[in-house]
Amino acid sequence: MTSADPVASLPAKPRYRRGLESRERILLVALQAFGERGFQAVSTREIASAAHVNLPAIQYYFGSKEGLYKACAEHIVARYMTANLPVSAAALEAVLKRASPGTCQTHLLNVLTTLGRFLVDSDEARGWPLFIQRELADPGPAFDILFDQLWHPGVELVAKLIDGARGDTPGSEGSRLEAIHMISGITAFTSGRAAIDRLLTDPQSPVAIADQLCRLIERQVALVAVQAPSAPDGGHDVVQRDGVAVKT
Repeated sequence: MTSADPVASLPAKPRYRRGLESRERILLVALQAFGERGFQAVSTREIASAAHVNLPAIQYYFGSKEGLYKACAEHIVARYMTANLPVSAAALEAVLKRASPGTCQTHLLNVLTTLGRFLVDSDEARGWPLFIQRELADPGPAFDILFDQLWHPGVELVAKLIDGARGDTPGSEGSRLEAIHMISGITAFTSGRAAIDRLLTDPQSPVAIADQLCRLIERQVALVAVQAPSAPDGGHDVVQRDGVAVKT
């Protein structure tokens, strides 16, 4: 009977969904475990137990412990891109078009506040900074993935927006260091959350902290353009253009 094929195939869809859920559960458990204790200290057996799957499931979905570790990094990159790509793409277009300092400053604010809200006001993202910081401090199997797809393009974009907001030629080392400083300040609100909660007099919800962080970012970005120094020989003057200070 021709109707037998569709009926027989019905259980395949639930199994597929369960497979996706199992894979996602393994990733979330692994991200937390690797972030807290590092690649070497965590076993696939304990990850499987915490994720409520059998040990062969890790090999099935990820191939090996290193494959799982790299998949954690790819998971972070994919989630970040989904949440931040529209804002980052618009900012990159502004940089490529050599937009006005005021426009670059606006995009800089949008990029940093979007990052801040994504990291602070997201239950999933809160466990990522520990994983990322371990790779920064002691590069492991996931370093190249995070560097090539997340850190490098992110720092370069913010640095070029800083230069654009000042009317400078993009690509200075000083702006890269400033970009690293700005981004690190935001990620500290997630990696240092336990200390922040203890330091604050009144308990704050993630939304409230994200709101306050965005206001701090706004003040910091407002200072970017006006910090542009005059040349040592006095050859540059600082003037207002599009509401921000620019060297001429």
